[in-house]
Amino acid sequence: MVDTKMKIKIILKNKKEVKKMSKKGISPLIATVLIIGFTIVLAAVVMQWGGAFVRSLTEEQAVLAEGQTNCIKLNFDMTATIDLVKITNNADVVISKVLIQKIDAAGTSSTLKEDETDISGYEAKSFDVTTGLPSGVTAPVEGDTIRVIPYVQLANGDDYGCGKEVAKEYKIPITAV
Repeated sequence: MVDTKMKIKIILKNKKEVKKMSKKGISPLIATVLIIGFTIVLAAVVMQWGGAFVRSLTEEQAVLAEGQTNCIKLNFDMTATIDLVKITNNADVVISKVLIQKIDAAGTSSTLKEDETDISGYEAKSFDVTTGLPSGVTAPVEGDTIRVIPYVQLANGDDYGCGKEVAKEYKIPITAV
């Protein structure tokens, strides 16, 4: 008798477990629709981010290309004395800013002047390099080299430094006494 009661309990327990296992979850159709919807939303988010990323990269490269093109077109001459640097723009590109540096006999470079005066195409301007010097910088002396690094203005209004490849250098001659 005990065996029979035990068997009945086991059978009832198994029926409850079978009923639990036979309960259905969401239908396969709804699951498929949810997965497709999630995939579409995820794809839209990735496309939005990717589009903005590519646009920003393209704009940065366009600005860089414009600056490099203007620097290639640039053609200028310079002469220097102990107190004056003369820059002559021989191209149709406007020089929007100049960085004038001094390189002494030891090879130490220091900025004498950073001037935002435009030098239009085919125009010459002179810059006094003895006044308004930054703290700790001395005026050039005979034998020093003067370097001029030009900047060109981009369509967005920013200045683009042409760099040392376009820069010109002039060694101030030592006069015999």
